[in-house]
Amino acid sequence: GIPYSGSNDASDSGDLIDDESSRRIDFDIEAFPMESGDREGVVNMLTQIFLRADIDLEGFANSIIAQSPLGLVFGPAEDQSEEESENVVYGVVTAVSLINLGNAPKFMKDILDFLEMKSRKFALKEFRDALEVAKSKRTGIFINERMLNFPYQIRRMTIRDLSNADVIFDNVEDKVLYQICEGEANFFDYPVHSEVESSSKFHILVKDGKSYKPYRRVVVMDIKRFDAFLEQVINGVF
Repeated sequence: GIPYSGSNDASDSGDLIDDESSRRIDFDIEAFPMESGDREGVVNMLTQIFLRADIDLEGFANSIIAQSPLGLVFGPAEDQSEEESENVVYGVVTAVSLINLGNAPKFMKDILDFLEMKSRKFALKEFRDALEVAKSKRTGIFINERMLNFPYQIRRMTIRDLSNADVIFDNVEDKVLYQICEGEANFFDYPVHSEVESSSKFHILVKDGKSYKPYRRVVVMDIKRFDAFLEQVINGVF
C-alpha cells in the first residue's frame, strides 16, 4: 500500500484529493483465482505500484497469472458482473519468486534495477546491505495492492484509525509489519507525488485540513517476519 506522510503544505487545494468528500457505494466483492482475462486489471494494479518505472509490467502480469491458483484477484461478485464486460480487478494479492536470477525474465531484472536505483537515492546502508543479502538467497516479492478508497469491509479500515496518524497506510494491514517483533525487516520510503500530475489520486491526500504526501515503502524481510505478518492479518489482529 501507499504510506502517506503528514505535511503542513496545503497549497493548490483545488487539485488535492479530499477523502472526506468521497462517496460510499455499496456493492459485493469476491476473491477469485486469476485467469487470462484478468491481465489488464493486474497490469493496472502493478502500474499503481511502479509509477512511471521502466519495468516490463505485462511480462510481470503474465507470470503472476501463470502461477494460478496461487494468488487471488478481487472483483465484483459473480451475480453483479456483466457477462459482456471484461474482468474487473479491484485488487491483487500474490507472491512471485525471484530465484535463478542468472536466467531471470526481463521484468525481474527490471524490478531489481528499480529497487537498487531507489535505494541508492533514498535508503540507508542497512537496507542496501539487506537487499544484497536477499538477492543471494531464495527471495520472493509479495504483492498486496488494491484500488485507493477500497471498501472498508475488505480493508478493515475506520476513520478513527486515521484521525491522528502522522503516517497513514492505504492498506491498513501493512502497518502490522512494523508492529511485530518476530524476525527482521529493513525498509525505506520514496516519494511518488512528484511522479504524477497534481490532479492524480496519487498526488496528495487531505484529511481534517492536514495534507499527506504519498510515499511507497519498500521492505526486505525474512520469512519469520513474513509468517508473523500473515498470521496476524489472517486473524484480523490490526
